[in-house]
Amino acid sequence: MEKTSRQSMEKNGDIKISVLIAASGSGTRFGNEIPKQYLPLGGKAVLAHSVDKFLSITQAEDIRVIIHPDHINYYNDAMQNYDLPPPVIGDIKYRSISINNGLNSLTNVIDKDIIIIHDAARPLFDPKVLEDAIQKTHEFGAATYATPVTDTLRRENGNYVDRHALWTIQTPQLFQYGLLINAHHNMLKDDLARFTDDTSILNASGHSTLAFVKSSTDNIKITYDKDYDLARYLMEQTMNSAIQNTNSIRSGLGYDVHAFDHAQSGPIRLGGIDIDHEKRLSGHSDADVVLHALTDAILGSIAQGDIGTHFPPSDNKWKNMDSAVFLKKAIDLLEENNATLNNADLTIICERPKIGPHVHSMRQKIAQICGVDINLISVKATTSERLGFTGREEGIACQAMVTIRIEHRIEQ
Repeated sequence: MEKTSRQSMEKNGDIKISVLIAASGSGTRFGNEIPKQYLPLGGKAVLAHSVDKFLSITQAEDIRVIIHPDHINYYNDAMQNYDLPPPVIGDIKYRSISINNGLNSLTNVIDKDIIIIHDAARPLFDPKVLEDAIQKTHEFGAATYATPVTDTLRRENGNYVDRHALWTIQTPQLFQYGLLINAHHNMLKDDLARFTDDTSILNASGHSTLAFVKSSTDNIKITYDKDYDLARYLMEQTMNSAIQNTNSIRSGLGYDVHAFDHAQSGPIRLGGIDIDHEKRLSGHSDADVVLHALTDAILGSIAQGDIGTHFPPSDNKWKNMDSAVFLKKAIDLLEENNATLNNADLTIICERPKIGPHVHSMRQKIAQICGVDINLISVKATTSERLGFTGREEGIACQAMVTIRIEHRIEQ
């Protein structure tokens, strides 16, 4: 797009947002062989968390990572599943020079566009605050995440510092492109080297107006190994909270089928009770297709595999076992996961035996095994209209659907 076209867009209020993520630090203070920005955190690299958050911002059109020249292999491993522009090579010693390299790499930008500068070592920033920061940047030219100072401050010479109106500056930091690029260009390289962030460069250039957007103390910068330990703890808490809150109500689906054993006469066991029939069901355990389907549904609701995972048919320990044992184990796992059975709905599919006369007894038995009220257990039956293996009376199938409730939630 030509510059004149972008200038026209500016008049129409269409402002482009670009992101530069500073990841060129060597991490010497951290003391780990792997640079801190590439360490694993919550299943992916520290750097990837910041990239993900900026990718969630639809206005961010250009996201670039500034890396140490010796870290290209670390970067490629961490970002292999991302479609980003090639990384910008930063300065091996000075952050401000690296940011300058990043600014000079941007194309098709105009003065009123917004540039977001962020440290890769701050993976826990809250992206919801960015909307406010963007608005303040439109108004004041620059804005930054920050937290008010709450500790008492004193100089070594004995003088106390009034903490009123003092802020700890973090990242992300947001700037109108024209202001920031001019501030950088007005500084000699040696001057740039003495600055530790871009708000101070802007201030030194004569633009002292800076809007503060209140951030969280969780927005820590990983500098030392103890910071990494804290970040892992905070990430774990956040992930646990998201899982618990999102899945306070969950469901599970189970299905099982057993063939008739024509060599053996009944009874057959369905739903924990014995029912007279001329043929038995074939299976490694007692072949209770109803309890098997229900057990699988419960295990599925808490992502704990299936009945074969916990009771493999290759293990003779479970030969002829009462399937109530399997169902009770699934209920125990529910409790271990701070969950309770909300309800169960079972559909038995067969031509014979007739299920209707036994429904109440099944419901009673299943409720007893699960330790719930009978009103939470539904058992019904249907035929397949003489179609398929059940229609030919070759076996019996059962479908089970359960919902569970996560009782204990981790609040943030």
